[in-house]
Amino acid sequence: MTSGNMTLGEIIRYHRQQQGLSQPELASKAQIEQSYLSKLENDNSYPSDDILKRILSGLDLDIADLCAQLDIRSADPKVMHIESIRTYMGRFQQQSQRRSVFLMAIFTLTIGIGCALFYAGYSEAFFPEKQYSYQSRGEIQPGEPTDYFEGGWRREFPAGAYRPFSSSEGSPEGEAKQQLRQAQVDQANRVNYHSIQSFQPLGSIVERQLDNGNRRLYRLVGSPTQVSRAENGWLMLVGITLTVSGVIGLLLVLRLGSFRGYPLGNG
Repeated sequence: MTSGNMTLGEIIRYHRQQQGLSQPELASKAQIEQSYLSKLENDNSYPSDDILKRILSGLDLDIADLCAQLDIRSADPKVMHIESIRTYMGRFQQQSQRRSVFLMAIFTLTIGIGCALFYAGYSEAFFPEKQYSYQSRGEIQPGEPTDYFEGGWRREFPAGAYRPFSSSEGSPEGEAKQQLRQAQVDQANRVNYHSIQSFQPLGSIVERQLDNGNRRLYRLVGSPTQVSRAENGWLMLVGITLTVSGVIGLLLVLRLGSFRGYPLGNG
């Protein structure tokens, strides 16, 4: 026989036989008649609380051992009203319900965390998948205009430097044209593209100060691109795992509570 499926009489007979005691020997230890012990073992009668304690003492058992083997769901109400059994099972029920409530709270929290992680991964809350690209054409030196590489350097020259007709060498316009050509060469030589990427929008223009005292002006290039990030997949996977585990845990708590004969929620 296994624990949790015996009647009271079967438990008494089982442990008496396991200890090699005859009915007269156990009856003598419990100070009861052999015929009465026989009725108890055959579940034709039920002991008082005092007699049950004497029988358990004769078998070297305690009330916890007996209740662990007792089939609570099909036990006769008279058995469940024996004071020792009722008191123990009442304490057990309270402890079981407190443990069940605690486990239900843990599994409910697990479900909540799982749902939150899944949503965070699905909505890209922590790891956005839109990547913004910014590009700089070169380093801007101190005193130069912010739009230097976009034509700002041309403002340093007078309008005459851009006239199509030729100017005599040494004239102001001729010198301006030579300086303009040199500036064009210098500007072209300084072009040094550099790009940065960001998963957060930084605006249309981003300025970064460099260690050498120069600065770079980054401009947004095109539309953001969609980049798949493994972190979001892991968040959703962990979220699903926690949610499913929490649901299974809740079902097990409810199932075990019902199996033990204690529907959760009863006082």
